[in-house]
Amino acid sequence: MRVFLRAFCCVLVLSAIAFAQSSRGTITGTITDPAGAVISGATVIAKNTATGSEYPTVTTNTGNYTLSQLPTGPYELSISMSGFKAFVRTGLTVLSAQILRIDATLEIGALTETVSVSAAAPLLKT
Repeated sequence: MRVFLRAFCCVLVLSAIAFAQSSRGTITGTITDPAGAVISGATVIAKNTATGSEYPTVTTNTGNYTLSQLPTGPYELSISMSGFKAFVRTGLTVLSAQILRIDATLEIGALTETVSVSAAAPLLKT
């Protein structure tokens, strides 16, 4: 019985360690207009610039979006909505098991116009 209990404890510890290892990250945020009102239904695309893979989503009724389980690497985030200028943020790096919070304010204008932001994103520490 004692050997069984030790083996069970070892399995529990090893499985906890295995689940703690993650090579994925998350990008989340809120999309608003210049007046501060949230924008629902905006298209958000995270593009891995190293592989060219794209991860799309749409903002919720509260203007929030979450792109979870993104492979680590460099990303470009683009946000578009009819009646607003497209928003593009480059230079993002998704790290393992970390959350990037990228809030954006879309400017009123034609979709063909683009607002580009090139800066490192602050990491959300939980």
